Amino acid sequence: MYHRTHWLDHVTDQNGAVIQQGTLQDQAHFNNMEVGIADANFAAQVLTEGYLQLRRQVEHDSTEIFAEILGETHTVTLTNSKAFPFNSTVSSPVTVALTQNRRNLYYSVEATAVKVSGGLLGEIHITDKALNGFKVSFDGSAKSVTLELKIKGGMA
Repeated sequence: MYHRTHWLDHVTDQNGAVIQQGTLQDQAHFNNMEVGIADANFAAQVLTEGYLQLRRQVEHDSTEIFAEILGETHTVTLTNSKAFPFNSTVSSPVTVALTQNRRNLYYSVEATAVKVSGGLLGEIHITDKALNGFKVSFDGSAKSVTLELKIKGGMA
């Protein structure tokens, strides 16, 4: 169980005498915070799974359940036609159409670089999310990047 730390500022007067001893910034206090964050994240995952299981029992719509939990996967190759330091995919991102339209924009897109040719990948950018798709680009110097995109959620 998480035990909250009530943090105190270290306060001294103009002569340097301690008016209030501050909370130590040490391993014990910071690790306590990390445990609390991890516990809250785990609790959120358990609640989400429970909610999705409930929806499965109520609706019996397997296509939505698969889109929510299992998701869908797309493989996309992005080609950069400009010379470094410019990148054509930033100004003209590739549109990815979803197989299953979403009910809301609360879906996640996990991008994994499968192949990078002719330079560095840089960062992958997912933009312009819509119920039926989104756009993807990268900002590195590579000439070609093949991405595997896993899309989950958006059906609840």
